[in-house]
Amino acid sequence: MVKSNIKIVVVYHKKAPLFKSDVLVPIHAGRAVAKEKSKDGFVSNGDLKWLQDHMIGDDTGDNISYLNRYLNEMTAIYWMWKNYDKLGNPDYIGLYHYRRFLDLKKLYFSHGFLYKEKTMKEILKNKDFIAADTEEDKTTLDKWANHAIPNVNLKNLKICVDYVKSNNPEIGCVMDKYLLNSNHNHLCNMFIMKKDIFFQYCEWIFPILSFLQKKIKLDKQTDSPNGTRIVGYLAELLTSTYISFLETKKLSYVYLPICTPEKDKYHIFKKIKTPDGRRLVYFCGIKVFSYKKRHQKIFSGYPNSCCEIRYYDEYINRGVRFPHLFGIVVARPATIGNNVWIYQNVTIGARNNKEGDGKTKENYPEIGDNTIIYAGAVIVGPVKIGKNCIIGANSVVINDVPDNCVVAGIPARIIKKSPSSK
Repeated sequence: MVKSNIKIVVVYHKKAPLFKSDVLVPIHAGRAVAKEKSKDGFVSNGDLKWLQDHMIGDDTGDNISYLNRYLNEMTAIYWMWKNYDKLGNPDYIGLYHYRRFLDLKKLYFSHGFLYKEKTMKEILKNKDFIAADTEEDKTTLDKWANHAIPNVNLKNLKICVDYVKSNNPEIGCVMDKYLLNSNHNHLCNMFIMKKDIFFQYCEWIFPILSFLQKKIKLDKQTDSPNGTRIVGYLAELLTSTYISFLETKKLSYVYLPICTPEKDKYHIFKKIKTPDGRRLVYFCGIKVFSYKKRHQKIFSGYPNSCCEIRYYDEYINRGVRFPHLFGIVVARPATIGNNVWIYQNVTIGARNNKEGDGKTKENYPEIGDNTIIYAGAVIVGPVKIGKNCIIGANSVVINDVPDNCVVAGIPARIIKKSPSSK
């Protein structure tokens, strides 16, 4: 495992897009019971092999993996706690789900692929923890009073609340104020915390979960996989309570919304070199291509996108964004600067691609930093677009554009420029 002072464990229970970097660590939750029925039915042999091949299981070392059908991702959190050295003893530890990430672009939106050690250090600078911020249409009490899932009811919620209040009145007060009578909470057990805070959280929550496992009697009238997860649902409320408790301790924290990583266009490019010399290219956190030859088309036909983007480190820089990923063509070796926004149906390529022409870098556009290229624009030939420019929708750019200019039209002409432009 790559040494890093920040580790975010990404929980999986089935085959899905793989998120893995020096910061992101995928883990198979419930591997000890992987062949048993879950809320999603039975995992196929092929999917199980994929999970075994690509990530560690929570059934190694000191673990409670066999309780996963009752505790959900808490078995992965327990593994993180008890096997912390296997993660490299990081200063910060976090938990994500394969389909739910914290929306870090709210804090640090200028880079494409956020989950690198250097970037994460800047994001977490002077912060004690980051947690999910969720809001529902009902308070916790209202929701549990009328829940459709078996065993999720006020009776079992009361068992949990009474135990917390009797064993830790200070946190019990927080539960009343911030959780039970509020529709604003921190669900999904998602967070990034300093190591000492994480250990205190685990030392507090797992004895409670152990008590609840013994105390709560499951409804034998149903074999609902969701119904057996009652303690797992209570664990979410307990985590939310503890995070609210941390808020009262004058710590430095940030609450962030949850995003879906495979749909989040802000987690852009990452390239990994494998031992056999292949390059694995990730787009939006998903592996889209692996190649050996330098001339391979790196990104073509991303699902439902009809795009063709040829990507190499020296040509496409950090923070490039595609807000609407459809119909985009970026030919190699066009050069794209830092923090460039490229909207749908944009074409960036050579003007005269005849035999013996158009195959060198000199015949392709160069796009400066912080430029926005709006929908339908065409930029062709050896033109240089300066920094901080705006290319209007459906423009055809065939001439150089100075820094800090707005251009539009066919052919594009300057319609606005700042005093600093030349």
